[in-house]
Amino acid sequence: MKSSALLNIISYIQLISRVKIIIHERELTLFMNYEYDEQYVEQELSKESDWYVEHKEDVSSLRQSINTLLSTNSIQSIYNLLVCFEDINLVNTFRAVPDIAYCIIGITITMTEFNIQPTNSIFLLNVLSIEELINKINKYKFLLLNIEFNNDKDKAMCNITNDYVNNVISPAALYYLIQCSSVDSKHIFDEICNYIHDNNYEDKYVQLLDTYNKLAK
Repeated sequence: MKSSALLNIISYIQLISRVKIIIHERELTLFMNYEYDEQYVEQELSKESDWYVEHKEDVSSLRQSINTLLSTNSIQSIYNLLVCFEDINLVNTFRAVPDIAYCIIGITITMTEFNIQPTNSIFLLNVLSIEELINKINKYKFLLLNIEFNNDKDKAMCNITNDYVNNVISPAALYYLIQCSSVDSKHIFDEICNYIHDNNYEDKYVQLLDTYNKLAK
């Protein structure tokens, strides 16, 4: 059974996906009402600036703690990091900070790996800093975007599939990376599944489908 903390963070990941779908409608509305748009942006920038002034030391301390736990690079240190982010108040307070948002994605993936399946791949293992975590997530994000927008698609599909079938990333990691990176996540998931099936990785195909059925409820 998923903990309330994991459910809360999963809800945040799902929110990211929903925002990607509606953002174009919002941008169009704001474009059609320029005066409101300009005022709104100024207000939001002011709020953001005030928030960062108020929480500057807290953000710095949190980054330092995350980097320390990642650089220790043990199962125990990763577990300790997951425990830190079971604090819902911490997640809600800092999830809008861009690099912390990346950390929340990585932590969500690893929480799920620990919760739903034995795995040879732990997403946060051998990731020694926040910077390395951002680079790792972005690597897969750009591969998935290349697949979705048909930019060197065959190479991107081959690279991401090779990492999955060779246990570089787990099925849970692949699922969440698709959710976070793709506009039409279900379509991209189906494309990758079909590619894995067509290349005769039957066990990996079944494992990925099983993970989808558990997480997409």
